[in-house]
Amino acid sequence: MQKKTRKQYSTEFKARVVREMLKEEKTVGQLAAEYGVHSNMLYRWKDQALAGLPSLFNDQAAQELARKKPSGSRNETHYMLRLAA
Repeated sequence: MQKKTRKQYSTEFKARVVREMLKEEKTVGQLAAEYGVHSNMLYRWKDQALAGLPSLFNDQAAQELARKKPSGSRNETHYMLRLAA
């Protein structure tokens, strides 16, 4: 009998899925089916991302990078900040 290994997802993949969740254009069930990930895992990734948001603004290097790199959607950023508050 073979031992089951857990599937590991890259940070880029997790970020892409969480961004999709925050857009609220599809249900979590639809995203779970589309990406082949259980909906509970998607909620966990979202909670993890939102919990880490405040630390992004405390790190000086991250702030400099944000100034240099154009952001995606201003509405998306505003929405994420509002959820983190």
